Amino acid sequence: MMLAGGFGSDFINGTYWLIVPVMRVEPRYYYNLTKRFEKGKKTINNSANYLSISSDYQFATGIGSKAHSIGTFNIIPKWGMKRTIGKHFIFEFAVGIGVQKSENNNWKAAPGLDLKLGYSF
Repeated sequence: MMLAGGFGSDFINGTYWLIVPVMRVEPRYYYNLTKRFEKGKKTINNSANYLSISSDYQFATGIGSKAHSIGTFNIIPKWGMKRTIGKHFIFEFAVGIGVQKSENNNWKAAPGLDLKLGYSF
C-alpha cells in the first residue's frame, strides 16, 4: 500500500491536487546484479537495473482540493534502476508505458514514472 499524489486542472474544477491510496504488486527481475558484483560495485539492497511489471489498483476515495477520484487498474511494464547512496539512502527511478482500465470500463494508454527516495535501517 502507498499514497499517490498529483496535480491537475480541468474546465470544471480548475486547478486541483489529489492524494489517493494505491495497492501495488510489482515483481522484478534484476538483470545486472551479478555483473555489478563482479565489477566491485555496490549491490546492497539490490542496487542494480531491473525489469518489472507493475500492477496497481487506485481506490476511488481520496483527499484533495476540488478533486474527485475514480478507481483504476493499471498494468505497466517498466525499466528501472535502484541505487544505494551512502550506507542508508536508496534512490529509485523507473519508467514504462502500459494500459489502464477505469471503473466505467474505459481502456487507455497509461504512462508509468516512479521516482523514489528511501531510507534503509
